[in-house]
Amino acid sequence: MSLIIATFNHARFLDAAIDSALAQTLGAVDVIVVDDGSTDDTPAVLARYAGRVRVLRQPNRGLAAARNAGLAAARGTYVAFLDADDVMAPTKLAAQLEVLERSPTIGWTYCDVLIETVATRTTVTASERFGYGARALDGWLFPELIHGNFIPAIAPMIRRTALDAVGGFDERLTALEDWDMWLRLSLIAEARYTPAVLVTYRIRPGGMSEDRAR
Repeated sequence: MSLIIATFNHARFLDAAIDSALAQTLGAVDVIVVDDGSTDDTPAVLARYAGRVRVLRQPNRGLAAARNAGLAAARGTYVAFLDADDVMAPTKLAAQLEVLERSPTIGWTYCDVLIETVATRTTVTASERFGYGARALDGWLFPELIHGNFIPAIAPMIRRTALDAVGGFDERLTALEDWDMWLRLSLIAEARYTPAVLVTYRIRPGGMSEDRAR
C-alpha cells in the first residue's frame, strides 16, 4: 500500500498530514512525500521524519507532475493520495483496502470527506454537498462524473494496475487534474463507495485547495 503526499510550500501544515499517514491502523504503509520545489521550511519538516517516509524532491512542476513522480516510485499494489494540508482518519486506508480486497473486480473505492472551510469555520461532508449520501454511487461512474466532480482527490484508493492502465495524471493540466483522472478511470474500472467520513479536506487561504495553478 503506497500513500503519496504532494507538497509545495506547505511546511506549516505538512507535519499533521504526515502524522495522520503514520498513524494508520493498516500498519506498514509506503509513505512517499514529493516536494515540488518548495522554498519554505519543508526540508526541515521532512528531516524530522527521516527513515519513516520516503522523500522525493523535484523542481516545481505542478501537482499532476508531483503525483506522477510519487506513482513512479510507489511500490504498493494499491495507491492513495493525500494533500499536504489535509488529514486522514486512522482507519482510512484499512477500511478502503478491505473494500478492494473483498471485491477483486472493483478498480477503485472512494470515501466520504469532511470539507472544512477554515475562514468561515464551517464544515460539510462531500456526500451532503454533492447529494449522494442517501444513495451510494457504485459501479461505472462516468455518467455521474461527466456532470461534475464529486470525488475529492484525497478520497480514493486505487489499484495500481488501474492507474497504470490510464497513464497517470495529465501534466498539461494546472487544475482539475483529479477530475480528469476519475473520468478516465471510470471508463475502465468500476468503483465502490466506502460509506464513512475518513478524510478532512481543508479549504484555507493559500492552501492546496485554492492554490491549484502554480
